[in-house]
Amino acid sequence: MNYQGDFKKDLEEGEKAERYIVKQLLQEYPTLKKVEGYNPGYDLIDDNGYTAEVKFDIGSKTTGNIAFEYSYKGNPSGISTSSALDWIQIYFSNGWVYSQIRTYNLKVFLKSNIKSFKIVNGGDDNKSHLILVPVATFQEFFCSKRIEHKE
Repeated sequence: MNYQGDFKKDLEEGEKAERYIVKQLLQEYPTLKKVEGYNPGYDLIDDNGYTAEVKFDIGSKTTGNIAFEYSYKGNPSGISTSSALDWIQIYFSNGWVYSQIRTYNLKVFLKSNIKSFKIVNGGDDNKSHLILVPVATFQEFFCSKRIEHKE
């Protein structure tokens, strides 16, 4: 499962997704903003300490799976290292949707069901280890909200 995308384009799409999520959560978290620079723990933070990790799985549109990275080059990463209160997963399910989940609950879900999910190498140069969760299975456990396209 070699990464075949355009990294720059994918990064731009991911940043666009983060901006969309910030707009969606501003009513509940009025001071929410993107963390500047590299931060492996979370992408968004507000003045009261709320944090969120935002992941946009563009591949879910063609694979029907959501990929959760848990290690990169043999070191914990992604879901394994996130310290965010919430994990916000954007994925395709008859249109783009997102699920806002307590990160702890997602970690428990993945760990409890690991034997029923496929584990693959992927990402840049196949150096990431990924847990693939079928979208249908994911939606049995977690609610989603439709993404409205206004741009």
